Amino acid sequence: MSRVSIVESSYDSVYSNLSRAIELSGGLDVGDKEKVLIKVNLCDARPPETGAITHPKFLHAVLMYLRNNFEKLEIYIVESDSRMVLADFYVQWFGLLPVIKKWGAKWCNLSKDKIIKKKVIGLYFKEIDYPKIFEDCYFITLPKLKTNILTKMTCGLKNQFGCLPVINKARYHRRINDVIVDVNRVFKPDFCI
Repeated sequence: MSRVSIVESSYDSVYSNLSRAIELSGGLDVGDKEKVLIKVNLCDARPPETGAITHPKFLHAVLMYLRNNFEKLEIYIVESDSRMVLADFYVQWFGLLPVIKKWGAKWCNLSKDKIIKKKVIGLYFKEIDYPKIFEDCYFITLPKLKTNILTKMTCGLKNQFGCLPVINKARYHRRINDVIVDVNRVFKPDFCI
C-alpha cells in the first residue's frame, strides 16, 4: 500500500520540509541499489519560476537529502529530448546543471542512452524503447503537479512520458491516456516527490 504525505513549504524551507515529507511517507527504501535515477521535468522552455518545470532549488534539496542519507549512491538526473525539448540545453539554461555537479550527480539525456527493446502488454504499446540506464536502479520521479490540455489530470504520472527516448512523442498524443498507463508500467517509480 502506498503512503502519501503533504507538507506545505516555500522554496526557502524546501530541504527541511522535503526531508519531513519523505520521512512521513515511510522514507526511501533504496535497499541494496547502488544507482538512483531522478526524472526531472524539463518539458517546456519556460523558466522554473513559472511552475512549468523542475526548480533547481527543489532538485538541490532532493540531492542534498540523498547525499546526507546515502553515502555511496551513483545518482543520475534524467530527461529526454522531444520536438519542443532540447534536454542538454534546458538542463543548463534553467540552472539544473550546476546543482547536479555540486552534489556529484551525473546528467543523462535518455534520448542518447543505449536502448533495449522491452516487451509490453500495454493499452497502446506492444514493445517500448527502454534506456539501459533504468536497469537495476532505484527510480525517483520529480514531476511538477500541473494541468495538461491533452488529458484531465495526471498528478505525477505524465512525468514518465518523458522517459520515452523518442523525439516525436507528439505522435502518442491522440492516445495519451493509454500511453501514460503503459509508460508507468514500464518506468514504474519507486518514489514520487
